[in-house]
Amino acid sequence: MEPEILWEHAQSAVEELFRQQADEKLLGLGFSFFGDSLIPVDENCKPLSNLIMAFDTRAWAEAAYLREEIGERAFQEIVGGPCLSMLVCSKLLWLRKNEPQIFQKARYFLHIQEYILGKLGLGVHADYTMANRKTMLDIRKREWSDRLMKAVGVEAERLGGDIQASIYTAGKIELFGWVLFNQEVPVVLGAHDSECGILGLGVVPGKEGILGNISGTYEMLGCFANEASLKQKEGVLECGCGPTRDSVILNGSSIAGAYVTWYQRQICRCPEKMFSEMEEKVCYDGKGELFFLADDDRRGSILCGLDSSTQAEQIYQAVWAEEYYTADSNIMAFIRKLRKKIEPNPDAPEYILTIWGIGYKFNDKLRQSEI
Repeated sequence: MEPEILWEHAQSAVEELFRQQADEKLLGLGFSFFGDSLIPVDENCKPLSNLIMAFDTRAWAEAAYLREEIGERAFQEIVGGPCLSMLVCSKLLWLRKNEPQIFQKARYFLHIQEYILGKLGLGVHADYTMANRKTMLDIRKREWSDRLMKAVGVEAERLGGDIQASIYTAGKIELFGWVLFNQEVPVVLGAHDSECGILGLGVVPGKEGILGNISGTYEMLGCFANEASLKQKEGVLECGCGPTRDSVILNGSSIAGAYVTWYQRQICRCPEKMFSEMEEKVCYDGKGELFFLADDDRRGSILCGLDSSTQAEQIYQAVWAEEYYTADSNIMAFIRKLRKKIEPNPDAPEYILTIWGIGYKFNDKLRQSEI
């Protein structure tokens, strides 16, 4: 995506806001966008390439390099989460290797809201939440990590320099692109979308025991704490900087679309047919909630420990306590029916045995008269 298109949309959004609130005094403006995006710009904030989107995973090899160079646990200790290909540190290393001219020419590497602040002539600033999303910030020291910057080959000044709280006022403006205000309007840095979503639910730093749930691209549960903690099981919770210097956010999240894809591939096995069948079972209650109707023959069983890496074979093994033989055959169904016919206890078969990694066989140790 071209960054200038983002700038045009930002102007249109502010113009619409100003039109709707024409009779109200604007107390200030702030911005919230998704993290993990990247815009290399020159000293005049002119983009040197298209926006590298958040979910761009081209930097998988660079992420693997950083995991080996820094160490997976050490990386998580510094930035609060695992090293992935979609992270800015991985993308910067990819840019350095594959687009060296752009990497060398770039004066700054910005997120979207930092880019907009630059377009407003307010300079380059980073708040704690978005600095954290550049994945080279030490979440405990609240400063750029020399170790990670050295591994990537970038300097702190090019990442945004000094870091401020999300409510820091970058300056005042009367003109937002083509939008002319009738007053001077303060512009604050704003914050990462997840933190803003959690704050909007009333979950604020200093209030303990309150957990917020936001859903969209991600399904995320989060709360604020007073200090960074990585004592929890790796991969379950991530820790990041909150909107103030002394706050951190603990969250567990999953990509909602990934679980739809998992359901398509592992359970339905027929993606094209899946959505038409699902649409027939989706009901709208008129109150803004969607829910699915369960099948009539459901038995109330629950499977625990499912995630997007779970395969149909594993589900079969968990339910039937035997090996999944093949995805393209009805052999398992026939064997199950046979066992119901001839076995005293089909769940503990004596006659038809499962041979792991091979298939099934009759128990030749039993006498013919017993079968």
